[in-house]
Amino acid sequence: MRVSIIAPPLFASLYGASATLSSQETPLILSSLNAHENRLTVLHFTFSLTAAAEAAGLALKGKAPLVFHCGFRKIVCAPIYSDDSRRASKHKLARFVQPGAQVVASIYAPALYSPAPLLAFLPDASAAATPALQGLPIASGSLLSVDPNRIIVKKILLTGHPFKAHKKKAVVRWMFFSPEDIRWFKPVELHTKFGRKGVIRDSLGTHGYMKCHFDGPMMQHDTVCMSLYKRAFPKWGMFSYRPSEQGPQPEDMDKEQA
Repeated sequence: MRVSIIAPPLFASLYGASATLSSQETPLILSSLNAHENRLTVLHFTFSLTAAAEAAGLALKGKAPLVFHCGFRKIVCAPIYSDDSRRASKHKLARFVQPGAQVVASIYAPALYSPAPLLAFLPDASAAATPALQGLPIASGSLLSVDPNRIIVKKILLTGHPFKAHKKKAVVRWMFFSPEDIRWFKPVELHTKFGRKGVIRDSLGTHGYMKCHFDGPMMQHDTVCMSLYKRAFPKWGMFSYRPSEQGPQPEDMDKEQA
């Protein structure tokens, strides 16, 4: 059978020999693309574990290789997950998919139009380790949006401990270990586990001690924290409709992630 590309808005008629179609072991799927569906973008799906995956105790980590079946497309990808907060402008990265919770899975893939239901499967290498999920979908969902500007942030928490505390002032150590780092992060606000808020005043010595000022009396057994945020992006892959050009396979993603 010969396949050629036809530019819109032309129509095409497909003729195939009955013997050729009857000898196919798998069904033959014919489909057409809408406008812009051949362009790569960032897709966001609502994503939740199935009952079979929850019963098997599956721990699904971010950037783990999966196989997405969405419409007629089969996409080998490594999605990242974030909170499903529709009204927020920034969304916190989720390291794992919790049972019973709905998250947003983000991948690089060709554009799609809603409604587009999603079924996610484990690749063959991972499914062999969990025979209970062999051939079963581990998650389901649908297309939420096609938005490359959706901001997904990863939170990192730095902690330190008061070396000396007097009223609202404290000398904090073990958060940084050089005066250069203290000067770099000086504009960032501090907070403690007991609810105090403060700022860095100055570096003390050469071993990472720093003078801090808080909005209330400090306790010697309190913990000083600094929240840092970094934007996270999905794992990049290669996509093609031709089997010989499908890009990285799940086992290749496992080696790269290791």
